[in-house]
Amino acid sequence: MVQFLGITASRMIKCLVYETEKGFAVALVRGDLDANEVALKHALGVERLALASEEKVEPATGAPVGFVGPHKLPASL
Repeated sequence: MVQFLGITASRMIKCLVYETEKGFAVALVRGDLDANEVALKHALGVERLALASEEKVEPATGAPVGFVGPHKLPASL
């Protein structure tokens, strides 16, 4: 995507969909960085945190993997 748009990864946002024992959560991360999953677990107050499978992302967010964005996400996320 960055090559197509002609920009650097730091100008993009990744929307990472996680599954926890409390449900789904979305982390917005600058494109050139990785999520700190230990810090995210603490911020969410959860014990279990794992990237959601492709099969679960679309039902949870309304968008398929690769197309999840911060706009119009369900309020429950």
